[in-house]
Amino acid sequence: MLSPVFTAFIKNSPISVMARGLMKKVLNPKQFDEWFENTAKEQYTRDLLFSTLFYLMSQVVQGSQRSIHAAFQASKEDIAVSVTSIYNKLNGMEPSTSAALVRYAAEQVEPIVGCWA
Repeated sequence: MLSPVFTAFIKNSPISVMARGLMKKVLNPKQFDEWFENTAKEQYTRDLLFSTLFYLMSQVVQGSQRSIHAAFQASKEDIAVSVTSIYNKLNGMEPSTSAALVRYAAEQVEPIVGCWA
């Protein structure tokens, strides 16, 4: 059912495979955007999706890009807004939204992580 390449990863690094699957479930762009629409009080989505902002930020946090501007430049063909819009959205991020994001992620992984205990 699984390719031999994938099977080798499971055998040699099962935790990495599980972590990748877990992150893919938790960081699902469509779910992120729905969550944002239901959570944000002041901010709204017009052309810039929350998942796009999260994607750009994650590149900086992971060290793939040195800044939001660099992440934007690397993906600007896929992003329908200006870098100014990116910065405006970041600057307007509500603290309650950030806190709710941590809770949301924990709720998403809890059933899976609970099985490991």
